[in-house]
Amino acid sequence: EKGEDHSVAVHTIVLKSGRLSDKQQTDLFAGFKPDEMQLAREALTTLSVFALDDMPNKQLHDGSVTSIVCMLINHQRGRLILPSLDKLWDNFKSLKESPQGQEFAETVLTYAFLAGRENEKRGIIEKIGKHLGEQEEGNAMTVASALKREGRQEGEKLGMQKGKKEGLETAAVGMLNKGITTKDVIEITHLSPKRIAQLKAELKRQTGSSG
Repeated sequence: EKGEDHSVAVHTIVLKSGRLSDKQQTDLFAGFKPDEMQLAREALTTLSVFALDDMPNKQLHDGSVTSIVCMLINHQRGRLILPSLDKLWDNFKSLKESPQGQEFAETVLTYAFLAGRENEKRGIIEKIGKHLGEQEEGNAMTVASALKREGRQEGEKLGMQKGKKEGLETAAVGMLNKGITTKDVIEITHLSPKRIAQLKAELKRQTGSSG
């Protein structure tokens, strides 16, 4: 199989294209160890976003999709996305053999750009451009050109994002002041645990200095 080490649990979910009834999911998970069960749940969540509608069985079985899903799970667990993309170009290329695979690959590559860290974005665009440069000339809008346009628009969004973040932090401070638990504040605001800890420390200093 291609790419990074494949979890049997993730590959099992991929082969079923993530489509499982509650009973099928319960029966399937009964055979997994706890860590495999967690991976399987993350794979199901990932595939609910990156649909594999009508993907040819060959492409599901050859390991390419599984490698990419593992990359997405690792990214969601905090890994950088660009090094993984470097390792998986053969997997992306093999998906181009079908329209469904191509659509899945382009969706993932778009996500990679949008979700990548700021210092990764230029490298991600270059990798995507190289990958899609192998397509026939005359193709209309490619993901690479779309992402370059997205990159230009990114700067325009930064001001709004900064304002949104500051608003969330103000809300977080207000909730902490009211005694709402750190866990609940993180779930509501989606701010990082590290940032919430910093806000709590700042709040404690302010409270101490005013007392």
